[in-house]
Amino acid sequence: MFRRLKKYIELPGSEKKLFSEALRLTLWIRIVTFFLNFNRYVSKLGIPHKESFINPSPDQKKIIYKVFRAMRRSSIYLPFNSSCLIDAVVAKLMLNTRSIESTFYLGVTKDNTKQLKAHAWLRCGETIITGRRGMEKFTPVEWYT
Repeated sequence: MFRRLKKYIELPGSEKKLFSEALRLTLWIRIVTFFLNFNRYVSKLGIPHKESFINPSPDQKKIIYKVFRAMRRSSIYLPFNSSCLIDAVVAKLMLNTRSIESTFYLGVTKDNTKQLKAHAWLRCGETIITGRRGMEKFTPVEWYT
């Protein structure tokens, strides 16, 4: 615990700010997804069935990486495991705040027992920001830019 606190204290101010934002947003989205149906807040993610193909500039890539690191850092401090949906929504909202275009995807597949499984991921340019692991098994059914 003290080691984590020391690491946080040693972070530059801009990274502390991103960390705090990621932590707050993750907690908020966790609460929202628990109490509200996804359809109630999906409009905040962007325009449905539109994909972004803009490649981020080198400066934007640095910001994207910092947002991703802040999300990963914040997940260590939370008392629950973050899901692919929460990660993708939080990253999307953080990038939207910084005017960096990205596409949020929801995909589905059936497992061995024919049960429907869902997965969410976020793409910016040609880079998958969140949800990369296993995404190739899922067929996108909704996407938002």
